[in-house]
Amino acid sequence: EGEQGASSSSHPGDDDAVAVTVPLPAGTGGGGAPDVGPGNHGFVYIIAGTPLASCGNGVVEGSEECDDANSDDGDGCSSTCKDEDECMAGTHSCDDNADCVNSIGSHDCTCTTNYLDVSAGQDGSS
Repeated sequence: EGEQGASSSSHPGDDDAVAVTVPLPAGTGGGGAPDVGPGNHGFVYIIAGTPLASCGNGVVEGSEECDDANSDDGDGCSSTCKDEDECMAGTHSCDDNADCVNSIGSHDCTCTTNYLDVSAGQDGSS
């Protein structure tokens, strides 16, 4: 009639979490003590794992696709930290002579054939 040892198992839905079951001492609701009531098995459950992601803190965590350190929509990374495709939405900043290429949380502009990006010093002068 000794106390059972601690055990651990994975916590559903969080790959980094561990549930640890620790028996309570006799007389406190555990260890087979008579004061264990219905639904109370005399065990303490300790859940440990990574904290929930915090969208808007500038760090990509959990299921976030992007995190640009704000909660603004329309800037490439939404207020729910999902990528916004500025190219598809037509909200990009590319010139008429450039192709828009979406990237996670932003976009890139690539000059079309026979055009140079003069803003980057590629105007052909020496």
